Amino acid sequence: GKREVKTIYIEKEKEKSMLNDLKYLIKQGKKVYVVCPLIEGINKKSVLNTYEQYQNIFKDEGVGYLHGKLNDEVKMQTLEDFNKGKINVLVSTTVIEVGIDIKDADAIVIYEANNFGLAQLHQLRGRVGRSGNQGYCYILNEDEDNEERLKFFCNTSDGFEISKYDMQTRGVGDIIGTKQSGVSDLKIANIIDDYHILEVARKDCKMIFSNLDKLEYKKYVDYINSKLDKNMEVIG
Repeated sequence: GKREVKTIYIEKEKEKSMLNDLKYLIKQGKKVYVVCPLIEGINKKSVLNTYEQYQNIFKDEGVGYLHGKLNDEVKMQTLEDFNKGKINVLVSTTVIEVGIDIKDADAIVIYEANNFGLAQLHQLRGRVGRSGNQGYCYILNEDEDNEERLKFFCNTSDGFEISKYDMQTRGVGDIIGTKQSGVSDLKIANIIDDYHILEVARKDCKMIFSNLDKLEYKKYVDYINSKLDKNMEVIG
């Protein structure tokens, strides 16, 4: 069914108010994910130091933690405890990003969200509100340069729009190659502005290559090959 997740950008001075909101949600029978970019560390938010902090704040609600270095048995037991309500707050790395389905987990806090791509944030947000209840996603930022990007994310729930914005702001990178962001290697076309033209060209290419047994279409490929360097031939 359709999920409604309210995404809220939390200023540093509003974190205490957010924690009170979480306590209220837990009293209503909801569970909370808390995501950190690191397993451990002093200067940045990490799973282990956030776990200690939340244990003091939510000592009556039950707090657990999860990360990739734990053995599978511990991971499974922690998730089972979270699912059954033995713990109501799960502090974790992004290992919860996919494959986790806790129906009454209706809130997620993402610390230092500036460390994550928008697509990854969208995946994390998808962990909550899965039972059809109102979900809440709290975004905390440690980098002012990322404020506009993260506020856009908070105001957009459409995954396609998020991907498009991410591509526009980070750059598309190589079309043929390994660079996943930055200036495109296309000399003339712009993959964003010329998207619809490129889609038509893609359909034409598929049609040509599926009809190479016909002389008319083979002529197209021969013509293109004659204009290209031999190392760039589209077909041998």
